[in-house]
Amino acid sequence: MGCLRGGLAVIGAYIVMFVVMFVVFTGAYVILGTDGAFKPDSFEPSTVWIAISLVVGFLAAILGGWICTKISPSMGALMGLIVVIIVLGALQVVAATMAEPPGARDADLSNMEAMMQAVMPLWVAAANIVVGVVGVFLGGKGGAKSKG
Repeated sequence: MGCLRGGLAVIGAYIVMFVVMFVVFTGAYVILGTDGAFKPDSFEPSTVWIAISLVVGFLAAILGGWICTKISPSMGALMGLIVVIIVLGALQVVAATMAEPPGARDADLSNMEAMMQAVMPLWVAAANIVVGVVGVFLGGKGGAKSKG
């Protein structure tokens, strides 16, 4: 039962993190618009967008760690969530390494088009791993127990 609970904790926490980030990024894109979200005439995110993404990612990771330990207070569940963050982050790093710039962008893009064509800088992809791991650890620190 503990293993099932730990797995559900990881999945539930990750889903909450994803939903929070999706909602906030959608709202930020509506507020900032294409020109605020990207550097001029490119698909590279603006400095403001990068700052927002790091802060939101950190806060979502704290929430995810907290939720994970509320569902399953075992350190194993928290470590499982951290492993998920590292693996998915590593995939983002690989994608950022292999991404080719799509060229000049149109003045107006839908949120979905922007997500599909955005080119994440490599350092941001790497920073997301650190931000996620530290946030999950801090969020779950108080509730995780080493045995259980």
